[in-house]
Amino acid sequence: MEPLNPVSVSAPGFKGLNKQSSSVDLEPGFALEAINCVIDSFGRIASRKGYAAVTGSSIGSHNIEAIGEYLKIDGSTLHLVGTGLP
Repeated sequence: MEPLNPVSVSAPGFKGLNKQSSSVDLEPGFALEAINCVIDSFGRIASRKGYAAVTGSSIGSHNIEAIGEYLKIDGSTLHLVGTGLP
């Protein structure tokens, strides 16, 4: 039995997302899961940009449950906020 050798992957998921091959045969650099990420303009897996807190407006004392961004066909965006109110 051979000893295990550590493998350093400088950019996890750089080679892409692989959902078909067995994880045993997969070379380093492929991702088996891609959670909370986006595909960048070059077709690579990238981390999502965060949101900065805005203190100029308020939704009252309601807890924010979800935040989303809607990209319109003209390229502009609309931010959506869900508070979990009935």
